Amino acid sequence: MDKDLKIQYDVMESLRKLRLVNANEIGISVLNGVVTIYGVVDSYPKKILIENTVKKHVHVVGVVEKLGVKISDQYEKTDNEIAQLLVLVFEMHVDAYSDGVKMLIEKGWVTLEGYVDYDYQRKKMTRLVAAIDGVKGVTNNIKLANKSLIEDTSHASIFS
Repeated sequence: MDKDLKIQYDVMESLRKLRLVNANEIGISVLNGVVTIYGVVDSYPKKILIENTVKKHVHVVGVVEKLGVKISDQYEKTDNEIAQLLVLVFEMHVDAYSDGVKMLIEKGWVTLEGYVDYDYQRKKMTRLVAAIDGVKGVTNNIKLANKSLIEDTSHASIFS
């Protein structure tokens, strides 16, 4: 079996096992180990789940993601409703929240900007946003306030 066909088959089988993904929602093509996934799904968390599932395959060397998110009317929220939910969620997760973070919401797409002290806070805020019904995508432009808090291993020595 051709290597690309094997990758395509393996990825499709992994997605079928998720049982959250309808085969009619997405398509998959593979060329030289690069998987292109395309289609429309009904939630942002489902989109992330599909991307992560595809990336985990050993022989996948790259992923081109062309998935759109079309939220069903029952879960659709206005940008203001999303903003209000995010304020509540961020306040409940004090360790991830920072007054230095602002959000911009446009047509369900959330952009986070500002500064936090630790990288785990940036990542946690992205996960919290992605879990909100009505969110169609997240752009995390949050920066670290104190870059010296990042452990620099680029110059590590075997003698240290």
